[in-house]
Amino acid sequence: MDDIVDDTVTSEPLGETAVLYGNPDMEIGVRNIAICLNGIDQNINLGTSVSCLSYPGFCDEGFTWAAWIKLGNIITKYPCYLMSSGGYKTTDMGFALFLNNSALGGRVATSDHIWSFEDIPVESGVWFHVAVTWDGADTGNMTIYINGDYNMAVSGELGDVGDNLHEDFIIGQNNSGIDFCIDEMYFLDIKVSSDFIKVNLFGELIFLNISYFVNS
Repeated sequence: MDDIVDDTVTSEPLGETAVLYGNPDMEIGVRNIAICLNGIDQNINLGTSVSCLSYPGFCDEGFTWAAWIKLGNIITKYPCYLMSSGGYKTTDMGFALFLNNSALGGRVATSDHIWSFEDIPVESGVWFHVAVTWDGADTGNMTIYINGDYNMAVSGELGDVGDNLHEDFIIGQNNSGIDFCIDEMYFLDIKVSSDFIKVNLFGELIFLNISYFVNS
């Protein structure tokens, strides 16, 4: 999230040039600059070429998504979506990450299977790392890691999701009112090992930037 020019940010790990809407704020993140969104009129649109997130069925070898997140206010009344490619609706394929009753949840959906998790407690005002891997097969699992450690694995369930496809991947859905910062987001079109997550996506940054994610 460090290469920002006017209203665009080039994200090397994703290979995408994202468009920023609503003039988001910047602050010191886990590594250099993080982008902060107010959940009202600010978001980041990664565009249409992240096809595996839009339709996980394209990911023959699964995928890995990971990012550092720091929540501002926590709204407890209903699911508030932090980011999605359409997977936030039961009729849509894609990937989504949400907050509900002070707990983190997420969803992956193909045209006929759904993987979902929820009830992972999180705190506001503290940087935490979340990683999600998906096996890439209907019989496989979605696995969640928090701060580099295994948290849970869920299997897919049959579901008549349909063919609705939202190609844009949007961070900071403008319907939640929840503000948060995001830094060092990665997407890989392959499922990586727990060791890779611990060492490369989470652990490498801990030792470089430990002062940035301690309570402030």
